[in-house]
Amino acid sequence: MTDAYLPYRSWNEADHAALRPHLRQFVEAFLDVYAAALNGGAHAERLIWRRSAALCGQPYVTLVAVCDGLHLHDLAILQRELARHDTGRRLTLTGQDIAFGALPTITSRAKPALFCGVAPAQTGTQPLLGFQATKEDRVGEALRGAAAGDVVFWNIAEPDVIYHKAESLDRARDEVSARLSVIARRLLGLLTALPEGLPVQLVVTTDHGRLLRASGRTATPPDGFNPEGRAAYGAWADIPAAGFRLEENMVLLGRSRYGLAEDAAALFSDETFVDTAGRGGNVICPHGGLSPEEVLLPWVTYVRDLAFRLPTLTAEGDGQAEEPGTFILTLTNPNSVPLVVERLGGPLGAQVTDWAPWTVAPQSQQRLTVALGSWPTSAALSALTLRATVRAPRSAAQDVAVTLKLKSVELYTSTADILGDLLS
Repeated sequence: MTDAYLPYRSWNEADHAALRPHLRQFVEAFLDVYAAALNGGAHAERLIWRRSAALCGQPYVTLVAVCDGLHLHDLAILQRELARHDTGRRLTLTGQDIAFGALPTITSRAKPALFCGVAPAQTGTQPLLGFQATKEDRVGEALRGAAAGDVVFWNIAEPDVIYHKAESLDRARDEVSARLSVIARRLLGLLTALPEGLPVQLVVTTDHGRLLRASGRTATPPDGFNPEGRAAYGAWADIPAAGFRLEENMVLLGRSRYGLAEDAAALFSDETFVDTAGRGGNVICPHGGLSPEEVLLPWVTYVRDLAFRLPTLTAEGDGQAEEPGTFILTLTNPNSVPLVVERLGGPLGAQVTDWAPWTVAPQSQQRLTVALGSWPTSAALSALTLRATVRAPRSAAQDVAVTLKLKSVELYTSTADILGDLLS
C-alpha cells in the first residue's frame, strides 16, 4: 500500500478509473474481515477503539495525538518533522501499524469510538477513557497531573480543517505539510516539559483517513438516507445475511453487523454525495467512504527517553604502583536526559573501592574522584581495561568503554640486570 497504491493514488496524472475494480475487490474483502474482527475473530486487535481501550493501565502516561483526518502520507510528513525537531533524541519509535477505523469514516461517529474505546453503537453509554481537549494548554495541564496508566487525548482539528477549506489539492498539501511541522514541535514541547523519570509514551493516530484527491458531489444517496460527505445514514429494510450489499458505486451497511447506531451507505467510487440541499460542486480530499486510505488508519507509538546516545568517559591520573590511589573519571553526557553510571567493570574496575551509582545531568560534563585499592604497575597498565555500565531512565543498560590516561610511579625498577656492569 505504501510503496505502490498511495503514490499512485496521490499522482495527479493517475488513471483513477482503472482502480475501480480493485477498490471494489478491496471493499468486499475488507468488510468480511471487519465483521469478523467485530465479533472477536482475526484482526480484532486492529479495531481502533480496542487499541485506545488497551492504553489504559499501561505503565506510561500516554498522550494520544488524534490528528483529525490524518492519512498515511501525512503521517510520513509528521514523523519526519518529529525526527527533525527532536534534536535531543528523546523519542524512540516502538511501534508502527495499521488500525481499522470506525465505519463509516465520519468524525461525529468515529471520534467518540476512539475516545470511549467502544464501537460507535455503544458510545452513548460509555465514559471517556481519559481527559480530552482541543486546547494545547489544557492538554499540558492534564499531562502534568497524570500518573502512569492515565490516557490524555489531544483532539487536533488539523489536517481535517485545512482539507475542508482548501481551494485546491496542491494548496491543501502545502498547508497541511506546514501545519504538521508546527504540530510536531508542539507535541515535543508537551512531552519534554514533563518531569524526568516519568514514563511517557506518545500515540499518533486519527479518527478517519480521507480520499487522496479532489472529488465531485455527483452521487445520490439512497432514498431516505441523509448524506454526510462520502457517507449517508438512514434505515435499510432488506438487509442480507452478509450484512452489506454492494451497489455500483457504494455499499449499504447494516447497523447490527457493523456496530453502527443506524444503517449507512458508503461510497467506494471517487464521488461524494450531494449535500442535504441536493447541491453539487467539488470538495478536496473528502472522507466517509471505503477506499483504503479512508479506512486503514495509522497507529504509531513513541516512548520518551527509551534510547540514549552513548556518553564518552575518560579516566585520568597517576599513582604509586601497588599502593592505594585515586583517578578522575570524566563523563560527557550528550543527551537531554540524565545518565546513571551504575557500576564500573573490567580488570581495573575490580580495584575500585566504595563505588556508588553516579548521576550525570543532561547535556553536561562532570568529574568524579574514584578510589583504587591498588594502583597498577606500568607493566600492567597496557593490558588493563575499564568499562562503565550506563543507564538512562527506563532504558536498557549499556556498557561503555572508558579511555584510560593513567600513569604509574614506581619506586623500584627491574633487577634483572642490576650487576651487569660489574661482570663486564
